[in-house]
Amino acid sequence: MILQPSLRISGNRYAIAAVMIVISLHCAAQESVSLSKIDSRVQFVDPAPPAELAQRLVAGYPSETERVRAIFSWIAEHIVYRTKRTSIKPGVTSNKYLLKPIDSVTVYSANDYVAESVIRTQLAVCEGFARLFKTLCDYAGIKCVLVTGYARADPIHLGKRFFSNHYWNAVFADSAWRLVDVTWGSGYFTYYGDEYIKHFDDYYFFTPPELFARDHFPDDLQWTLLPEPPVPDEFYQSVFKQRSYVKYDIVFFSPTRGMLHANVGDTLRFSVQVGNAEKDRAKISDTAAIDSNMMTKYSSTCFLEPAIIGNLARYEYVVSSDNIKWIHLMYNHDVILRYRLDIKIRDRQTSAASNSK
Repeated sequence: MILQPSLRISGNRYAIAAVMIVISLHCAAQESVSLSKIDSRVQFVDPAPPAELAQRLVAGYPSETERVRAIFSWIAEHIVYRTKRTSIKPGVTSNKYLLKPIDSVTVYSANDYVAESVIRTQLAVCEGFARLFKTLCDYAGIKCVLVTGYARADPIHLGKRFFSNHYWNAVFADSAWRLVDVTWGSGYFTYYGDEYIKHFDDYYFFTPPELFARDHFPDDLQWTLLPEPPVPDEFYQSVFKQRSYVKYDIVFFSPTRGMLHANVGDTLRFSVQVGNAEKDRAKISDTAAIDSNMMTKYSSTCFLEPAIIGNLARYEYVVSSDNIKWIHLMYNHDVILRYRLDIKIRDRQTSAASNSK
């Protein structure tokens, strides 16, 4: 409330004081709750079915940022990463939350099913954390997507190759997309990766995209939230295996390095050998998991369909310009492999000299 300069208040000092009190109360009502206070409050919110839990967590918070923080903090505080050393504790929900049997009638989606299970046991791996986060956001009326991709230094996959190994989320809060990794916000592993230490860390809550991209590389490039997605160093050692790669019995693929150097005019050839192409055709594709907007959003991205002969899938791409940066190999309508291109224009100086004549 702003008092216009022309407004005159009649009466004595008590009237002025009354007006000031009203202004003060109005401003206090509009003031956002600090994130630390939200973190403290949600510790005392008991587990409940997802729809009920979501409403308990977001009640009283006017902004989407505050509501998302309540959901993030509750999961990070209450859910433990499942390892060989962690197990379902007897009676963990007996005095707080008893789930009805999970069946196709009471559960509406895979996310609901996973969310119910995670709340029941208070244990999850990264997929469970991310699906629970999305489910609670959905019930709170907050737009959220599940993101899959590669997470560098994921303790569960240390020493393994460059492939899709992690789940996290993107959430639309207060008119902008934000990145969240509630799994990494809930704790960390010991050096050898065999013991999980519970520890709340909000670094991966609304992390700036350029910082998030240092250790997260999504299957769908648009969820970097960057106009020019970064190139992980791992591309110099290996091809990036998308999440759908594991569905198929892939025996061999070529090239094996993920960073390809070529000149404009070159023809690039790729091949994928599978165990049983006929059996693969019966599998349901995951194309829906890759947002169709990605196909058109990045002009630097190319998707190649194969020519299949027996169990061998062959691909060919003629480099027509230096605009294409990413090559995706499709198989059974799934994206299975991704390459990074470093394209140069052949004989640039000779071409320039010819054009000047």
